[in-house]
Amino acid sequence: MPKTVIYYLLFFLGSTHVFSLHGQELSEFYPEVSRDGSTLLHPWAGGLNAPQFSPVHLDSDSLIDLFVFERSGNMVLTFVGRGDHIFEFDDSYISSFPPLRDWAILRDYNQDGVQDIFSYSTTGVPGFDVYRGSIGGGLLSYQKLTFPTDLQVLTYPLSTGGRANIYISNQDIPEVVDVDKDGDLDILSFNVDGTRLSYYRNMAIEKDLGSDTLDYILEDRCWGKFTESFNTNQVILSNDANNCASGVAPRNIHSGSTIAAFDWDFDEDLDLLLGDISFDDLLLLINGGSNEQAFITGQMMSFPNDQDPVILKYFPAAFMIDLNADSIQDFVATPTQLDARQNVEMTWLYSGVKGETNLEFELTRKDFLTDQMLDFGTDATPLFFDFNSDGLTDILVGSRFHRNHDPNQPSTLFLLENTGSLEEPKFEIRDTNYLRLSQHANELDALAPTSYDIDHDGDDDLIIGNKTGKLIFVENEAGANQEFVAGTIEYPWFDIDVGFGSFPAIFDVDGDSLPDLIVGEERGNVNFLRNVGSLSQPSFNPNLDDPENRDEFGFIDTRQSITVFGIATPTVLHTLDSTFLVCGSSAGEFSMYPLDASGLNDTLPKLESSLSELYVGRRLRGSFADINGDGWLNLVTGNARGGLTIFSTSFKTTQIVSDRHLAQPQPMVYPNPFKDYLTIDWNQTINYIQIFDLQGRLIFRKAVNEKKLELDLAELSPGLYQAKIISAGHQYVKRLVKF
Repeated sequence: MPKTVIYYLLFFLGSTHVFSLHGQELSEFYPEVSRDGSTLLHPWAGGLNAPQFSPVHLDSDSLIDLFVFERSGNMVLTFVGRGDHIFEFDDSYISSFPPLRDWAILRDYNQDGVQDIFSYSTTGVPGFDVYRGSIGGGLLSYQKLTFPTDLQVLTYPLSTGGRANIYISNQDIPEVVDVDKDGDLDILSFNVDGTRLSYYRNMAIEKDLGSDTLDYILEDRCWGKFTESFNTNQVILSNDANNCASGVAPRNIHSGSTIAAFDWDFDEDLDLLLGDISFDDLLLLINGGSNEQAFITGQMMSFPNDQDPVILKYFPAAFMIDLNADSIQDFVATPTQLDARQNVEMTWLYSGVKGETNLEFELTRKDFLTDQMLDFGTDATPLFFDFNSDGLTDILVGSRFHRNHDPNQPSTLFLLENTGSLEEPKFEIRDTNYLRLSQHANELDALAPTSYDIDHDGDDDLIIGNKTGKLIFVENEAGANQEFVAGTIEYPWFDIDVGFGSFPAIFDVDGDSLPDLIVGEERGNVNFLRNVGSLSQPSFNPNLDDPENRDEFGFIDTRQSITVFGIATPTVLHTLDSTFLVCGSSAGEFSMYPLDASGLNDTLPKLESSLSELYVGRRLRGSFADINGDGWLNLVTGNARGGLTIFSTSFKTTQIVSDRHLAQPQPMVYPNPFKDYLTIDWNQTINYIQIFDLQGRLIFRKAVNEKKLELDLAELSPGLYQAKIISAGHQYVKRLVKF
């Protein structure tokens, strides 16, 4: 085949001719969601696991807004202030911020009224990137600062005449604050061995360089004269204000800290809140020195009080924000560790109160912002699923949800019932332990549901993946058009075990009218298990080395560069005239592969589509359905943060074959690409064949009354076409390539 035809074939499979556009290719779609009768403010914000908070002004009012950097997936989220500690997700501001990684805090270093960004270096150098914020035409924008060295991060001068990077680990969270009270922003950051706190002093004011300059020197290699302990989260205090404490721990034993600086005791110098990578509480360090010479003389555990101390598993951080504009600092405590054990109730809000001798803090809530979200812990896997057969599409969600922060507590399925209408879906959280699966299986973690009428009795059953790599089968005994009734629950189903993490999908890959299993796994590959049973009694051989099966189906590999795990999460997408395998990944990307004419030993080509540009976080999974009856498929995505997002897509649903009827074999059209002759073979009588060019013009039409026929198309010019195959009650559209 000529290379140009191959190129156009791949382009055609991924072009907008197939994915007919209506407006943008992908756009957010936010149906109303309620919990216990109350409507959620921002259900589709996508969840939080390791968020970092900074105040910002996003709109023109005087209320404080919030910039949230979610370390899981390096996501920026923006929330508009509504007053009284109420904030509402508004994604229209997210595009104003640059791509960031690992940590990000907002500070107005040049005092122009617009918050700037200090973040971890994107170049790989363990240092600081800085982005200058500005407002033009009412819109916020950021420009990355450049620095006069090859390091391209904030630096300080060395005695040798060179310059070194201001060190910060990607694990830590530093503090950028005016330490010496001279009007410019200094930096506190732990040094390379993670035991001493370095103080980098900004000399812009002293040198009269102007507020828009960052000019740092290493003022103190042991600010406060304390060192970290290697076996507790307490620090070792010095008995000399001029010398650092002894007892430094090896870096490989103890490294990783978060810093928040504020004046706790009203003495006009900075005290510190430290979080430690190995512990779940915060430590208050009390500064008995001055602005010019810090000296930590006391420390307090169980902060802020014995009644409601911060206990977050693990590696907590504190973010000081005056949320209610009363000139008293509040703070939010969150985990910093990715995939921390605590994945629910992990944004603890403390309101500040001015006491007689120091700031006091009252615990207000443990689910700040997340109380108004759909947040199912970690690794949400959603499924569009009409559980009650009322014609309205509901949502079933599996996840790693740890009640009471106990990883041994079985995860559950969550059910969101669609209580709206076909044109305007609305969801109510109906059940947080749907089907009570823990009564039937003791290994319930990272649940990944899919549905299909696998036993061909007219109702959709459930097949659920699990962290163990096995499958749970839940038979639906309701019958057609009835609410789901759980019958037999089998675990492990057919003793299938794909390794570590299982993500099932169903499709008749080999064209024998029996639905087969496609199972993604944590390694990043996709397994194929052939259905060797019958329509009413499916059967699968669990041996992946059996000749009937494939453990490298399509040679799909969702790993990125040097990553160990790809976490392949397949779902089958049925569009106007084609079927695709859409595979989420650990990196947060959707890959798309054609399934229409794939052989079991074929390498499936990765196609370009609007889905390729979608990013809502790591460990992406999705499900497709037309939930508002407009003829276009919607996509619900889950992510590592445990939240959901819904999109309107440009995949058209007209003439789609529903999952319930996919056992009906489609026409076989071969060879394709073809040269002169094309064969069409169907199990029912074909009435008409129509062939259209790319402009939609009818160029061939033939009336027939056969189940199999051969067409002489030698007169057609080489190129791309669509064939419409019509029989009584059915019609299918197939792409053709002639060379």
